[in-house]
Amino acid sequence: MNHYCTLFDHNYLPRGIVLHDSLMEHSSGGALLHVLCMSSQAEATILKLKRRSDKFDNLFVYNLDCPLFYKNALIKARGNRTWTEFCWTMASVFSNMLLRSGIREITYLDADMMFFGDPAVVHKEIGISGIGIIPHRFIPEKKHLEINGKFNVSWVTLKDTPRSKACSNEWAAQCLEWCYYRVEGNKFGDQKYLDEWPSKYHCECKVIENIGAGLAPWNLANYNLGTRDGVLYAEQERVIFYHYHEFAELDNGKYRLTNYKLREEDVRYIYNPFILEYEKAKALVIGLKED
Repeated sequence: MNHYCTLFDHNYLPRGIVLHDSLMEHSSGGALLHVLCMSSQAEATILKLKRRSDKFDNLFVYNLDCPLFYKNALIKARGNRTWTEFCWTMASVFSNMLLRSGIREITYLDADMMFFGDPAVVHKEIGISGIGIIPHRFIPEKKHLEINGKFNVSWVTLKDTPRSKACSNEWAAQCLEWCYYRVEGNKFGDQKYLDEWPSKYHCECKVIENIGAGLAPWNLANYNLGTRDGVLYAEQERVIFYHYHEFAELDNGKYRLTNYKLREEDVRYIYNPFILEYEKAKALVIGLKED
């Protein structure tokens, strides 16, 4: 049974439900999802979902008042950064809190992702390493964006080993001190801190090579997509998960998929299935409000 965590407010709630449902559908070894609700509305809705359906029994709810958080540090961070920056801060802090609570291995996931395949493949690749991270794998014309960080925080695995715990402690402390949407020295948000992990932690840090893990708009054009026997592949690797960066519902009810250029097969294989699940999740949330 693998432990995962994520965070979202009420605006991201349908995305969070899609993440949960797809993770549970594809996790062969079972999964538990720990959710930090970044707003009281999100928490109330998730708790109502848990009361209504045992489908959410494997989802555990937390809020910013959790006593295991360092409260004064959170108050300070919330007061000196934007909401987006504060949410970035909490990825490291929440992961660290769960690791300190006694969970032997925790994998942070961004809420705007959907699984197409079994995450056990990624855990197998990480193997005995205490840390697992995903490179951006930018398309050539976006290679300059590595100044913002070589790795993406969409998937970060941290284990209960001395060096991994030290890494988690330092990452959380760094983000509480500085986590802003700008490049400043060797810092950018929560992600540029990861640049030093492979050289600092050596074999303890596994850089995940499977291209099916961490597909996103900034690397999708690197790979040809196709299906075999109903399974989605990027080149010869099964697609494990996709990160729906920049996806947004517009005021006119239409969707902005991303600002990156997409091919027809990208929309067909990657975005259309997500929109279908997103609309189901949104209808579920709306139905709860109307009850």
